[in-house]
Amino acid sequence: MLSTQPLESAFSTQIRNDLINAAAYAPFHYPASPEHRRQLADNAPEPWRIYSLDHNRCVDLRQYLIAREDMSKVPDMLAAASLTLMVTWCPNPPTRGHQIPPDCAYYPSPTNMEHIAATAAAIQNLLLCATEKAIPTYWSSGGPLRAPAVFQLLGIPCNQILLGAVFLFPHNIQALENGESIKIVAGKMRDKRSARQSWCIDIKKM
Repeated sequence: MLSTQPLESAFSTQIRNDLINAAAYAPFHYPASPEHRRQLADNAPEPWRIYSLDHNRCVDLRQYLIAREDMSKVPDMLAAASLTLMVTWCPNPPTRGHQIPPDCAYYPSPTNMEHIAATAAAIQNLLLCATEKAIPTYWSSGGPLRAPAVFQLLGIPCNQILLGAVFLFPHNIQALENGESIKIVAGKMRDKRSARQSWCIDIKKM
């Protein structure tokens, strides 16, 4: 366990709301399909859903993963996180006469591509909001959090797909109770960015 405090209690609810409100401004071109909209009382058209876990729920989920001998870095991140936002997207089912390819988790339609892009924009919005507040973050693809058993535990419908688990950490993370220090590691691709000219192409002829 960590001898650290979650985000300041006087601001935690406001911080959470600010992050989620920022995510809400992400553009989306198509509404979620009816099967997803019926799962919520207000019939929300957004093609994403955000599930919020406070520090205590993060600790509970950590213990669940440890009990199942999970060896990923996710339990450690859950131990340190003040807040974790599980961001899923809502895939449209195949149109009549089509099937999901055997090697895919969803039907690869243009609309589903739009849904993924919109959900990624929502995640980026909340990351930018957190950065503006100087809150350390980590966007994880989910790893063990994608498991159907975890979805069931958290009450996430199995027809949604996790696009990112966003971990938010205290401004000052202290040491572990056994005295071991905590090392904050940046994303593995952060230092591998290329020059803008490598991927931004000016069209000179038509």
